[in-house]
Amino acid sequence: MHSEAIRKILITGSGGFVGKRLAPFLRAGGREVIAGEFDILDFGAMVAAIRQAEPDAVIHLAGLSHMPTCEANPSEAFRVNLAGTASLLEALRTVAPQAWLLFASTAQVYGVPAVDLHRPVVISESCPIFPQNTYARTKWTAELLIEDACRRESLRATVFRLFNHTHKSQSPDFLLPYLYKTIVDAQSRHPGARVEVPVGNLHLSRDIGSVQDLVSAFAMTLDRGPASTREVFNICSGVAQDLSALARGLATRLGVDLAFVVDGSRIRPGEPEIVIGSHDRLTQATGWQPRCTNESDLLDAFLAN
Repeated sequence: MHSEAIRKILITGSGGFVGKRLAPFLRAGGREVIAGEFDILDFGAMVAAIRQAEPDAVIHLAGLSHMPTCEANPSEAFRVNLAGTASLLEALRTVAPQAWLLFASTAQVYGVPAVDLHRPVVISESCPIFPQNTYARTKWTAELLIEDACRRESLRATVFRLFNHTHKSQSPDFLLPYLYKTIVDAQSRHPGARVEVPVGNLHLSRDIGSVQDLVSAFAMTLDRGPASTREVFNICSGVAQDLSALARGLATRLGVDLAFVVDGSRIRPGEPEIVIGSHDRLTQATGWQPRCTNESDLLDAFLAN
């Protein structure tokens, strides 16, 4: 199937953080996008929706992604993220075996070495797999199901291992949205007052990209078309952002006097100081390059509508 044939796309989880941005972005590029509004665990509804849509590609975003929720209820996390993916694979095999599957996994499937915490860690697709939490384990085992389907049934699949991508509309479970919501809420109650924010260790640097760059990566992969079998790509900025500088930069943009209060419960011991993703493989395959690779551009994108 050539890239020009990838016109009709079904998205599971189209109402989530990424899906709400991706669907209109793809429509603006001239593609027909169908929102997969079925319950991912309702096999009959899924088969009916896929049969009716006749998609060229299915982008699978649906699932539980909140790490504390997954840790608190691992059986539900595996039921939704793993069994849901298994049901989708069976539905595709049954009614749309030629459809191309694009699956949103996570960079948390990689193991992060703790030999020298001061040495930058660069994560490429060839790094060892060692899922860091329940959420990551659900995604890794779903990846294995997809790999099996590609081998047994000639499914064509692209797995994206997503690093952090952010926007003010994101859940406050993540750093910048948490700071944004805390600042906005405090300012609405006490305009002009100093804002104290409980934080973990901000003396770290992490690969954080914009959601705008993320949806662009999906779109450019669709433009290229599917590979003959399974492929895996990191989607990341390729740059380590200093968390303290980002936090203070956001406060400056919002015109707030911000004070950080260290909360020990938010600190995870043994973390490397600098973690960076590599998007070289995706760039070589599609030509995609992130646009937000510095603090200023990232904060502009974060605050954009």
